[in-house]
Amino acid sequence: MHSSERDRLLWLILLRWGTLGTVSGAVLGYLAAGPWAAVAGAVFACSSALVSWAWARRSVAGRLEEARTRGYGEGAADAVYGEMAAYNAAVFPLSGPDGVTDAERQARRRVAYRAASFDGLPHSVREAAAGALAVLDAGNDQKAAERALGLLATAMQRHRNGVTR
Repeated sequence: MHSSERDRLLWLILLRWGTLGTVSGAVLGYLAAGPWAAVAGAVFACSSALVSWAWARRSVAGRLEEARTRGYGEGAADAVYGEMAAYNAAVFPLSGPDGVTDAERQARRRVAYRAASFDGLPHSVREAAAGALAVLDAGNDQKAAERALGLLATAMQRHRNGVTR
């Protein structure tokens, strides 16, 4: 949602709730103490609606920015994991050592390195990806590669849950 759309939506909410609050304040004020209390109730209700709108606008903008940033990092982490899994499949193919050509292995390595160096990647995920790349580049221990990919998945999950070291 763009800023102008969000502002328009918040203005419509303010208009609806502000009108309801102002009318309610005026009616309750009039019933309680007469016309001067009706004016005071309407002014109070309208001003409280404006203050609430200003607070909600700031709060919503902050939450949207956080969600946009967090989602971007999570998407990048998912992409890195997919590329690491593809590189792992090229290094340790299920069909045997001759199942993947050197050109394909190098292409998957190149893509995995590009994904791991992406700027939007969270630092903890980037470190785990670097460890996985080191193990996969060695290419001699499939169990270590599986552990490294497991550590990458754990780093991704910790980032997703908001846990830092």
